[in-house]
Amino acid sequence: MTRLLKPEEAAARLAVSPKAVRAWLREGRLPGIRLGRLWRISEAALERFIAGVGFAQDAPKQAPQVAPEQRTPPRETRSTKGRSKEPPGGKRSH
Repeated sequence: MTRLLKPEEAAARLAVSPKAVRAWLREGRLPGIRLGRLWRISEAALERFIAGVGFAQDAPKQAPQVAPEQRTPPRETRSTKGRSKEPPGGKRSH
């Protein structure tokens, strides 16, 4: 039976953060098993990942582009909420 590793153990072997390993698990880039809220990675799957099936070959060269219609509009901040560009009275003083 193959040993199941915690994300922290896999991260140590890959020299990356556990957060990166969990992201790869969620994205499906690194095969793993979900036990409730916990992730486990088999040693065999990790070895295949290291051997080239994983991050070295298919890593994106640059960040993915987001279409303009998918971008979220900027939020109003506390400092800009309810303010207009014109000063009170409607006219700017020179």
